[in-house]
Amino acid sequence: MKSAEKVERAVMQAVFLHAISGVHEDLVAASEGGALPNRFSVRSLSPNVDVNSFVVDVRSGLTDRVLVRMSSNIPGNRESDGVNAHQRVRPETVELVTTTEVVCCSMGDVVSTLAVF
Repeated sequence: MKSAEKVERAVMQAVFLHAISGVHEDLVAASEGGALPNRFSVRSLSPNVDVNSFVVDVRSGLTDRVLVRMSSNIPGNRESDGVNAHQRVRPETVELVTTTEVVCCSMGDVVSTLAVF
């Protein structure tokens, strides 16, 4: 891998880490502020820069755990969608993954979408 490619990859990792960190902070604030039902427990964000995800535990819901993640291969987050290292355009699509389904939503809709689980 060339030096420029390494730098671009590192910048994109930082862009995705920043985006998922924002989603995590929003969910923690929603949980602490009562906007998220108390049956949800938001776990810590993974310290691994290659893993842009965290887990939300769900008590007495349709599922017991939801993986909240962002990746560069889902619609809205691909380079062809405009997400790139040069202009630092942030990804906007979040995946909510359970054992039975994957739901995609925008960053702004994570709290309301998560509430259906």
